[in-house]
Amino acid sequence: MKIVTVKDILFHEEYEKIRENYMSEFLPKKKFRRIDVGGKFTFVFENFETTKFQIQELVRVERPKTIEEIQEMCDIYNLYVPKGLELSTTFFINLEEKSLKKVEHMKKEFEKLKGIGNSARIWIGSEKIEGYSEEGRENEEQISAVQYVRFSFTTELADKFMDESVDVLIGFEHPNWYDRNAIRGEMRKSLINDLKKADQN
Repeated sequence: MKIVTVKDILFHEEYEKIRENYMSEFLPKKKFRRIDVGGKFTFVFENFETTKFQIQELVRVERPKTIEEIQEMCDIYNLYVPKGLELSTTFFINLEEKSLKKVEHMKKEFEKLKGIGNSARIWIGSEKIEGYSEEGRENEEQISAVQYVRFSFTTELADKFMDESVDVLIGFEHPNWYDRNAIRGEMRKSLINDLKKADQN
């Protein structure tokens, strides 16, 4: 899949002029890139379009003055664009608590989540793909509520994923979490399109 370059990104002044139309086109597509699992977890499948959106919104906030500054943003966010025959996700752990009295409860919940990123799985029929998360997102003391998890496909598994008669699930094989959710409909079609683009490269 192609990565985002500075040629794809507008400086904030130009972006403001087209932002409303851009958002109206992009946001309906984004909802088919997001899936909740078990009420506590959310996966967002990244691709060129989602990455471009994040960089463009960052430019709007940070207001860089030079091409070099925008290039730095592209270099960082392009790390999460799928590489080769894979799906790349930003993975959110949703355990927000507004009450300070519940801080200890939150700590215990996060302790139960150790290793959750590497326990993510995609099941394709009777087969599965193990996710692998970015290093540095957890240690003995804490775990990040935002993680980055990739799923690498063989050609055979990509073909099965593209066959919509085969059930596909995303979820976990973790000592404390076994939740799963089906990938179907428009989301499935969107991800199939990603894999087809990778297969053409």
